Amino acid sequence: MKQQLRTTLHGLTLVYVIVFEVAALADEAAAQRLLDQHQALEPRLRQNQFMRPVVLDSMELADKVAGEIFVVVDYPFATVSSALSDPEHWCDVMSLHINTKYCRAAVTPGGTLLMVHVGKKTPQKLQDAARLQFNYTTLARTPTYFAIGLDASEGLLGTSNYRIGLEAVPLPDNQSFLHLTSSYSMGLMGCMS
Repeated sequence: MKQQLRTTLHGLTLVYVIVFEVAALADEAAAQRLLDQHQALEPRLRQNQFMRPVVLDSMELADKVAGEIFVVVDYPFATVSSALSDPEHWCDVMSLHINTKYCRAAVTPGGTLLMVHVGKKTPQKLQDAARLQFNYTTLARTPTYFAIGLDASEGLLGTSNYRIGLEAVPLPDNQSFLHLTSSYSMGLMGCMS
């Protein structure tokens, strides 16, 4: 019985080590992909309409809106990773949008949620604002790469499939390179408004 238990524990440990190593390799590959993207975007980061190291791309289809931002920030990676890996700090990011009326992070048995209320561009009572519930997931966090994902299945005016992603890598000279993506699907009501 003891031998069987030892064999089972050894097998589980081996599985854990393999899974950990595969995840580490995936994170390294993602970090390298983002560094390659930085290199490819270097000309656009140096010279653009923002006069800052920012590249902004967006698209609007009949039923979907999506955008992505690539930016170099003058903060060390450890600072960026620490700040943006905290769900409560995401409320600071969400509150930058004029329509955000409320945001709070909550840890539940099912995971971390961001409760966001959005509404009109003018002052409005919180109970009249629409509520979005984002699932917050840390996808990766290593000394050289991190990735965060937020998703909400439903939104206001028939919108759905909200997806927000952020990933970052360190650059030389205490800088970091960030890639933020955002998208959502529009239903009939969203297309008409």
